[in-house]
Amino acid sequence: RRGRNAAQGNGWVPHFNSMKMNKAQNKQSKKWIVVIAVCSLLLIASELLISEYVSSEFSNTMLNQRKNSVSKMVHLAYNSIKPILDDLHAGRIDTTAAREEITELVRHMTYEDEYGKNYIFMSAYDGTMLVQPFEPDKEGSDQWDLKDSYGRFIIRELVKAAKENPGGSFVTYDYYLPAEYRIEEKLSYVVGIPEINAYIGTGMYVESSYRDLQRVLEMQRYGFLFMMICIISAAAFYII
Repeated sequence: RRGRNAAQGNGWVPHFNSMKMNKAQNKQSKKWIVVIAVCSLLLIASELLISEYVSSEFSNTMLNQRKNSVSKMVHLAYNSIKPILDDLHAGRIDTTAAREEITELVRHMTYEDEYGKNYIFMSAYDGTMLVQPFEPDKEGSDQWDLKDSYGRFIIRELVKAAKENPGGSFVTYDYYLPAEYRIEEKLSYVVGIPEINAYIGTGMYVESSYRDLQRVLEMQRYGFLFMMICIISAAAFYII
């Protein structure tokens, strides 16, 4: 009987040791799974942060590029009308004549930028549209109550900016793209001409490649988030 019990005892010891080894291996495997999962999540999180940084930097770069473009054109236009203002200051012409000469000069200030045809517009402080080369039917009309796509008063904001800072101010609003039923943000820059109670300016829609890159980066972020969820789910399922 002792021999049989001893044999049974000898049979159980290796089995018990094997169970302990399996548990240790499983525990070690789970640790490695956790380490790999954490490293993967950190890598994906860093990619998300880099993607967000790239998107933010590109957005700021494009905005600054548009600001430089519109402000440059308006200041060039203003420099062109300065001789007329000099005549006004010197008393060689009166305010009415100065406004008429400036209006006629600005009417021919159309140009092309990297986004297509554009123009310099001109309006009086009372909201009367003086120059609108692409919509000549509006010239001479009262645009004081003109609103953007979200109900903001466009001309009132432009007049306010030109009066408060005649040297130049940026104004943004949302408007329909020409010949399209799509709303885009528009960035305008105006310079006041207080001598004739008017201002000049130009604008540019915030669109093109910037919007395309935004969509690509947004899809990339969704992809990273999906990968994070998959890694967390797989690690949790294995560990539990």
